[in-house]
Amino acid sequence: MKKFLVLFLAGLLVITFIGCGAEKEEPATEPDTNQEQPVEEPKEEPTEETALDGVTTPESAADGTYTAEGKADDYGWTPFVTLEIAGGKITTVDFDYKNGDVLKSEDEEYNTSMESAVGTKPETYLPEYEAALVESQDVTEVDSISGATQSYSEFVKLAQEALGKAVEK
Repeated sequence: MKKFLVLFLAGLLVITFIGCGAEKEEPATEPDTNQEQPVEEPKEEPTEETALDGVTTPESAADGTYTAEGKADDYGWTPFVTLEIAGGKITTVDFDYKNGDVLKSEDEEYNTSMESAVGTKPETYLPEYEAALVESQDVTEVDSISGATQSYSEFVKLAQEALGKAVEK
């Protein structure tokens, strides 16, 4: 009987070692957050979601001033673009957000907060978008600015809408 008990226990021990020695599935490892992670550059041109099927240049636009306004965000800021067109060219662009009588580009508290959070501020990037459109005369040639990609999407959409009004006239 002792031999049987010893053989039985030895068999259990062998089965236990075989079961424990089986190849384990490694759990997915978390990325090492202490190492520098590559930063994906923002798209340089409008994506399908940003760009509308429509007018992107003032070639056949009538002279005049045209404004397009977007929907207010959760904080009450409403984006708008005003284009002045003369002789088939965009001569001035005004892009900003308004909240009542306050413009985002002139709101010091907002500008300070945004600059510390993302490294840029409306006071800086809004005029850059405006100048880029006047220079290129084509909405699709305006590049996005890091930290201001949501405003970029609004700018492209509203500039095309304003150009569309100028062509329809």
